[in-house]
Amino acid sequence: MRQAYERQQHESELMAVRLSAEKKRHDMMMREERRLAKLRHDLKHHVALLTSFIADGDPGRAQDYLAELSENIRRKTSVPCCENVAVSAVIEHYAALARQDGIDTVIDTDVPEKIGGISDTELASVFGNLLENALEACRRGNGEKAAFIQLKARILDQRLVILMENSLFEQPRPSGAFYHSSKRGGQHGIGLRSIADIAEAHGGTARFEADGDAFRSSVILELSAQ
Repeated sequence: MRQAYERQQHESELMAVRLSAEKKRHDMMMREERRLAKLRHDLKHHVALLTSFIADGDPGRAQDYLAELSENIRRKTSVPCCENVAVSAVIEHYAALARQDGIDTVIDTDVPEKIGGISDTELASVFGNLLENALEACRRGNGEKAAFIQLKARILDQRLVILMENSLFEQPRPSGAFYHSSKRGGQHGIGLRSIADIAEAHGGTARFEADGDAFRSSVILELSAQ
């Protein structure tokens, strides 16, 4: 009963994270839309200025102006890490926290907007739990050693394959196929068990391995025909 309550509480925490991340993402998209609208409005001024440079026989200045304009657009444009809004929102939330802590974070995900048979809630739970555990593990280094998180996700042969590796500064205590959580007073790893349950529900697998200075996670979920 206690374990079921803790798991429900943990899933509620992840849902709150997801909703907060999606709101931030929505606000960012609205700001980006307003910025692009302003850029389109100002386009005639940029064209007029470039035309004047060329008319004055100064193509070099026109080229410099174009380079500056392109850099300004590139710098201010935020590119989502993947097409799936729920996954992207959760990843961006935890990746931002990791980078704030100086953790070397590499994200390489290609998750489409729609995935056959797997809900956005399940996807957010899988990615959220993986990244939450990784961030917790990296923070236990207290900045004394370089920490890293590497996350990769791809659709391969009608399967969603997720691979993650992160720094490990304290060896977790094994509990069957899972590990005890140092964050929750030594209880069984609720997040890892949740990931495994979702993988099993979709005919897939979830494996976790603590190996020296790194913790490795591999999750495979079978996709249904769309």
